[in-house]
Amino acid sequence: MKYETVILRKETGIATILLNRPEKRNALSSKMFQELIAAITDVANDSSIRVVVIAGMGKAFCAGGDLDLEQNPFLSLGDPNKIRARCRELHQLILMMRNLEKPIIASVNGAAVGAGCDLALACDIRVAADTASFGEVYARVGAVPDTGGTYLLPRLVGLGKACELILTGDVIDATEAYRIGLVNKVVPLNELEGATRELARKLANGAAVATGLAKTLIHNSWNLDLATALEQVASAIALCFQTKDLKEAISAFEEKRVPVFKGE
Repeated sequence: MKYETVILRKETGIATILLNRPEKRNALSSKMFQELIAAITDVANDSSIRVVVIAGMGKAFCAGGDLDLEQNPFLSLGDPNKIRARCRELHQLILMMRNLEKPIIASVNGAAVGAGCDLALACDIRVAADTASFGEVYARVGAVPDTGGTYLLPRLVGLGKACELILTGDVIDATEAYRIGLVNKVVPLNELEGATRELARKLANGAAVATGLAKTLIHNSWNLDLATALEQVASAIALCFQTKDLKEAISAFEEKRVPVFKGE
């Protein structure tokens, strides 16, 4: 597929999806949503890819939904049923990211607000530059988070803080985002790419099957009782024991060496 609003790059084990509308601070247009879905589908079907990085070109990560009617016809819909249907289209991306059995890292260089904040929240790990900022700014325009924020944010920062951020529409800097657990790490802007790559490489060198299963178990656990969650763990462990990577880990332990995982 030829992309216009995103760039998809692949190297050994790592796929990087770059939001590529820097002149619009990477605001999400309808086309960008569709191309992000296509890019996630691509990496999901590529067995050589073990980890995904999402980043923004220019000075922003993503400034939310595009407010240009030509780029975002969602804004001109008046029928509530059509609006609901359009929301479901947007939600496909968030669901695909969560269901992808490969870890996704958000590499946040600047503003991540509105749908851009939700996009970062839908990733599994967030690395931020000290120039980054985050905000569920929907309240400022009389709306509610439409791409998962009300579900994702409380699971990262707790109910009270999520209520504060969503109901006020306040924007916080990277230091505060780290303090409340919204991001995993904050680095100087000139170190962001290197820090992200180091983490991505570490994940890519891991046991891919086990990593994918662990991601699924973590996210599923929020909606399950303990007994059901443990039963899913039992099934996942049974699958791990069928992999070459686990057998390699046992051999490496016995031979006192570092295991070399092949994602099999």
